[in-house]
Amino acid sequence: MEGNPRSGELYGEMARPTKYKGSYCKEIVQFFAIPKSERVVKSVITGKNDYERTDYESKPNELPTFAKFARKIGVNGDTIVAWTKKHKKFSAAYNMAKELQKEFLVDNGLAGLYPPASFIFTAKNVTDMKDKTETDITSGGKPIPLLNNVRKK
Repeated sequence: MEGNPRSGELYGEMARPTKYKGSYCKEIVQFFAIPKSERVVKSVITGKNDYERTDYESKPNELPTFAKFARKIGVNGDTIVAWTKKHKKFSAAYNMAKELQKEFLVDNGLAGLYPPASFIFTAKNVTDMKDKTETDITSGGKPIPLLNNVRKK
């Protein structure tokens, strides 16, 4: 290996200085810890005797993503993932942000603020949620003899 790793020089080339800052740990959590929705006025109904009723509806806020956070701080998404491998505190903050993002998505989805198909698609592709599939790899689909004996008794 050529070069002095302490100076940032490896293989005869200069390594780029990192853009990482310790403050990004707090910033990434704050970026994902936004209100899930906001209450907006749907209609105002005025009736007899100056009666007024205001109806509200919930509107989901924009889903925070790691790509948006990366753009905000001037790096790409691959850089953020690389930082999780080099900086333990940032890795913990990144995992907290993932949990906040999942909670944001699930809470808004269960509140009916997204069309069901888009909610399911996004949940599968943005979080670790997947359809549950069970496969029997032990019996080839045939009854397992031990269970047959239990059922007979």
